[in-house]
Amino acid sequence: MIQTEIGPMDGNTWEGLCQIVYKKRYSTYQEMVPSPGDWGIEGFMLGHGIAIQCYCPKQEYDTSTLHTKQVGKITKDLNKLKEYQNEIASRIGDEKIKQWIFITPRIAKNHIYSHVRTKETEVRGWNLDILDDDFQILIHDIGHYLSEFRVIQTLRGELLIFSESQKDSLEKTENSTEYEENINRKNKIRSIRGGNYNLNTHKRLNKITTDKFLLGDELIRKIEKQSPSLYKSLNRVINQYENEIEEVSLTWEGTASSLLEKVSTQLKERLEKDDNIGGVIVDSDLNQIVDHIISKWIALCPLEIDQ
Repeated sequence: MIQTEIGPMDGNTWEGLCQIVYKKRYSTYQEMVPSPGDWGIEGFMLGHGIAIQCYCPKQEYDTSTLHTKQVGKITKDLNKLKEYQNEIASRIGDEKIKQWIFITPRIAKNHIYSHVRTKETEVRGWNLDILDDDFQILIHDIGHYLSEFRVIQTLRGELLIFSESQKDSLEKTENSTEYEENINRKNKIRSIRGGNYNLNTHKRLNKITTDKFLLGDELIRKIEKQSPSLYKSLNRVINQYENEIEEVSLTWEGTASSLLEKVSTQLKERLEKDDNIGGVIVDSDLNQIVDHIISKWIALCPLEIDQ
């Protein structure tokens, strides 16, 4: 089992998702079940000359090991095309395989492309009746199918996970000076307790707010790319509430901490109550989205904090 952008995967779950995608994409797709044997293809598209083969590693490997296993898998399965050419021919008829697509969650090294270019030349030299003269090998990773995988997960009622593979380093967003000044100004007010200002608290709040802003921004971009319908729903609910925030903050008579607590609680409640959001995305990601939006409103307004 490995961790991917769409959650934990093993060979069966990975192939299962790929099979669904191709069955939806092509009405002529034929799944090649491994009975009576595994012949180097998981399925083929009649009329298109496309065959696919899926591979998901059994466990997390370092880059070099994963690359070695991917190269070995490609070599082994391509050899099966020659070994079982008669069996394959009887299944695909007069079809010629023009493209053989190797589908794996992530590519370990770009050296894999050098390997498949070499293998293309070698395989063409076999002059197999089942292969086109311009036979081509393609490598697809999870990015080729993200939005389709997300649709499948949603239809299955699975909770969507977006934050499993966050980057270790965070990119700075544009106009950082403006949001840093707003964060610093508003957090200075939050750092006053009992009339006393605490510099260490102020510095720590600035870091926490900035981290939540940047980390959440990365998560939001993932959702927009992988699940546009969920992103649209989030955007709608958040924008509706954002229209009310300025008035709420300008007329607030309590403390800054109680204001932020109220806004955070109300935003999450609205997201959870929406039929297209609640029960669709895991709670940890939902909390991260709320933290991001609150930090964003602190950084870029409209959430104002006064003494």
